[in-house]
Amino acid sequence: MTDPTIHNFRYFLEELEKNLRKMETLFEQESIALESMHVLHGVMSKMCENWSNQLEHKK
Repeated sequence: MTDPTIHNFRYFLEELEKNLRKMETLFEQESIALESMHVLHGVMSKMCENWSNQLEHKK
């Protein structure tokens, strides 16, 4: 390999590493967001169930 080719390959590897780190950060952020949505879903489901039960008992 010539020096320019080695330089280009090294640059490619550095950019690839940066992009992989960014992807890892995005995956972590998505994971946190999904976990939060799961918790909120559980809370909202319980609220709906409680409201439904309250309406049933008012009849």
